[in-house]
Amino acid sequence: MKNVLNAILSLFCAVISMYYHFRSMVLNTYFVKFIH
Repeated sequence: MKNVLNAILSLFCAVISMYYHFRSMVLNTYFVKFIH
């Protein structure tokens, strides 16, 4: 059971980091388009 919880937790952290990375990439793209 503990292994399953650890796997779910690591997957959750990976999804969150991917989401933040994607969001910052999108924000940077919009920022650059808006400025130029």
